[in-house]
Amino acid sequence: MPNHFHLLIQTQKVPISKIMTSLTTSYSMYFNQKYHRVGPVFQNRFKSKLCDKDAYFLGASRYILLNPIKAGLAESLEDYPWSSYQELFGGLDFAIINREEVSRLVGTTQKEKEGYRSFLLDGIKNLNEIADEYSLEREIEGPPLFQSLSQKKYLRRKRMQ
Repeated sequence: MPNHFHLLIQTQKVPISKIMTSLTTSYSMYFNQKYHRVGPVFQNRFKSKLCDKDAYFLGASRYILLNPIKAGLAESLEDYPWSSYQELFGGLDFAIINREEVSRLVGTTQKEKEGYRSFLLDGIKNLNEIADEYSLEREIEGPPLFQSLSQKKYLRRKRMQ
């Protein structure tokens, strides 16, 4: 996107804040050196959402992949050059996507992969509803039990600080 980017990241031991600091600092250094400039490249702090990966992956990935079409930057998923769609279905191999995790969530057979592609393409008909559904207004996404446990853990950590 011209003024922001979307990442679907699975964190383990390293907090998302450290990952994003490293990513944005490294990119800013590269960008500033390449274009002979100084100063920040990104305007605001990143926004994040805690998600139950299995329940949220399909919808979140569809939202991210369809975002350039909704913004009018591309006519089709194949048209947007900075999308991971090319790596998922076009044969490009940048090794950015964890293929094992995607296969676990989407499936390994050709039929399951085609089902995921159809799920993405069907979303083009409902771009506004998808955008509303995956808004960053909610900080936690997933089944009620996941949301409840995550909220309790978050509040406990906040009290300890």
